[in-house]
Amino acid sequence: MEHYTAKGITCKEKFCCNPSRIWYAGFVDVVAHPGHAIEYWLMAPVGKNRARLQVCFSGTVQGVGFRYTACNIARRFQVTGFVKNLSDGQVELVAEGDKLEVFNFVAAIEEDMRGYIVRSEKTISEPTNEFPSFKIAF
Repeated sequence: MEHYTAKGITCKEKFCCNPSRIWYAGFVDVVAHPGHAIEYWLMAPVGKNRARLQVCFSGTVQGVGFRYTACNIARRFQVTGFVKNLSDGQVELVAEGDKLEVFNFVAAIEEDMRGYIVRSEKTISEPTNEFPSFKIAF
């Protein structure tokens, strides 16, 4: 299991106290006051720059614009892959790219869709470089 260090964590609210940090499995969750915008960046270990991250989101994640939102967020990051609905009610996302980009991309989705996501299971592996872009899969 790899661990990453945070380059920066910032709450965008002017008079907010510092957000607390919860570290697990190489990712960072940021807890702050409800409604506050959070910015955070992760720094990947040297020599291991690219990754494939598969995420299965559960909760109320279908029928709420989850895939559309993921595609719009993907435009802000240099990632490739797909997002699709699964028959069991979950949404699967596979993203490849620079580890920093991939982790921040997924974090942005989790932030935007936080009211709908109950759980996200993440699996990191070596990239296959099979995707030319990021899109909705069916």
